[in-house]
Amino acid sequence: SFPTRRSSDLKSYPYLEGRVKNLATSDRESYSLSLSGRTDVVVSRTQVNQASGGQAQLSTDRLSTLGVNPYVTYRCSKAVDSCVIRHPVTGDDWMRIAHDEAGAKELALALTRLIKAMQR
Repeated sequence: SFPTRRSSDLKSYPYLEGRVKNLATSDRESYSLSLSGRTDVVVSRTQVNQASGGQAQLSTDRLSTLGVNPYVTYRCSKAVDSCVIRHPVTGDDWMRIAHDEAGAKELALALTRLIKAMQR
């Protein structure tokens, strides 16, 4: 199904902090996506900070797709070695992924299609 496939795509682009990327030792962020009801997209962020013993912190953000401009944008920066997907309502950074222009473009397009589909 569409949401499950795209949610697994999000796991393909975890953000790892620092110049040396190591999943076991780097601070990192990863995201998953789920649907709630007929109109809500729920983005869950898992953040792992090695300085705090590698404890994972989970946070969620619920987006009601009703009346939302469905076009999701992104920006990539080599300076911080990441790409951000922008929140379609506020324009703020919504999800941060590994620096991968093609991946960010694919995720933004998939989220745009998902929001449009949920608005029908």
